[in-house]
Amino acid sequence: MNRSEILERYIEICREKLVTHQRALRCLEQAGVTKPFVFESYRIGFSDGTVTDFANENQELAEALERAGIIENGRDRLRNCIIIPILDETKTPVNLVGYSIYPQRKPRMISLNDEGVFNGPYLRHVNDILLTQEPL
Repeated sequence: MNRSEILERYIEICREKLVTHQRALRCLEQAGVTKPFVFESYRIGFSDGTVTDFANENQELAEALERAGIIENGRDRLRNCIIIPILDETKTPVNLVGYSIYPQRKPRMISLNDEGVFNGPYLRHVNDILLTQEPL
């Protein structure tokens, strides 16, 4: 699997986890993110860290997740984070932003790489741009 395929699969796993994780849903609600179409449009998910369980059973998968920057030292770097995919103009994931559900975690927001947290594909449908310090 190439990097974008790994990111796609991880995004789907995290999307499935979000709907059952009450603390993550409360965190989103507190940030004003409550509409189902927002979850779908931005493909928001939640990492509970269980991706390492799959990786422990499959060495090839573990190596691919490590190359993608998701696993580091045997742990999911985005564990306990709301996951926000960053897409290129073809809607291929190029980065993932994790926003911790625990306010005391420092830093609260992390990304897999330095390619930015700018979702260019969504600009075609808006007239105004709002710049913020945090993605939520």
